Amino acid sequence: MLVFLASRFLRVFGRRQLSFTAWVAVCGIGLGVMALVLVVGVMTGFEGALKDAITTLHGDVIIATRGAPFDDVQDLRQFFLAKAEAITPIFLTETVVTSQQRAQGVVLEGVETASLGAVSRLPYALIEGSWPDEDGMLLGSGVAEKLGVHVGDEVSLPFFHETKIRVVGIVKLGMYEYDGKWAFMLLPALQKLLGYTQITGYLLKLKPGADSMAVARGLDEACVYPLRARSWGHMHRNLLYAVAVEKIVLCIILTAIVLVGALNIVSALMILLQEKMPSFALLRALGLSHKRMYGLFVLMGSFLGFGGCLLGLLGAWCGKMLVSSTHLFDLPPDIYGLSALPMVFAGREVFLITVIALMLSIVASFYPAWVLLHRHTVREVLI
Repeated sequence: MLVFLASRFLRVFGRRQLSFTAWVAVCGIGLGVMALVLVVGVMTGFEGALKDAITTLHGDVIIATRGAPFDDVQDLRQFFLAKAEAITPIFLTETVVTSQQRAQGVVLEGVETASLGAVSRLPYALIEGSWPDEDGMLLGSGVAEKLGVHVGDEVSLPFFHETKIRVVGIVKLGMYEYDGKWAFMLLPALQKLLGYTQITGYLLKLKPGADSMAVARGLDEACVYPLRARSWGHMHRNLLYAVAVEKIVLCIILTAIVLVGALNIVSALMILLQEKMPSFALLRALGLSHKRMYGLFVLMGSFLGFGGCLLGLLGAWCGKMLVSSTHLFDLPPDIYGLSALPMVFAGREVFLITVIALMLSIVASFYPAWVLLHRHTVREVLI
């Protein structure tokens, strides 16, 4: 009975449509839910895009030296491989690369072709050219743009006796920090150029579902100087912490929109109470208890809140489709590290936002019920 009464009170008299004030309340809740879902989706997508870009190049855990290079021995590989799914050796060094007119500082990384594909997606990030041969070099797209070089051009390494190397490919890793600063050579070629036979670290790809930070802590405790283990999250903890804090602050601020929508529900129910006071008074005179009267208003608030949540979720989904298909918002990669606005809806977060909106809608319905129950209902019937 209460469900029937709640639906009748929310409709325009004699019609099967919501009143104008009810629609205002629904749209208020919908706007708040849509804004929250979209903002949380952008922050979640940004965090996920950062993780993908970081792990695309260097896997989940990096074993690096704090001093001189070390020998790549099979026993050491097997020790680390026991905790991971795949492993590959690398050699990292910083240098300067010059073209005919420009110079650019880069991180030059030597990679092993045979094992790299199981850890890193670098071999699949080629956008132009081919994989390097014995003495070729891959450049990040940002590095190639700054130097003004293309596939087939030669660059020089002034710190290594002005050695000239041919650019055989350009990669785009999706994160400006890498695209604008990284260059790659085959590990044997770089070792020969530097005069080393050792390496500076390993990249590890963990098994699905493994906690990279926990594994890194365990390996770090087991490592002896000069080796240390760091997870991708630990190496970028400041950036990830900033994203998490920004996400929380934005959620708190945008929750105010949902609160405004809840206040619209209070206004809608108060207007409804004034318009249909004789009907409510008659229900009280016929013996409708306080508990049932509260239940009636809670149902009306729930209907408005549920409608607003559906409207907000639909609007958020349409917004995501629009952003994904049209790329309306292009980001400057040198500031944000990404060139496009990412958006990912996490089920748990969307569910939490929906529950909060429904709870606020239910709480907002108590005040109009309290006002009604403290009026002289018999007098209202006589009027």
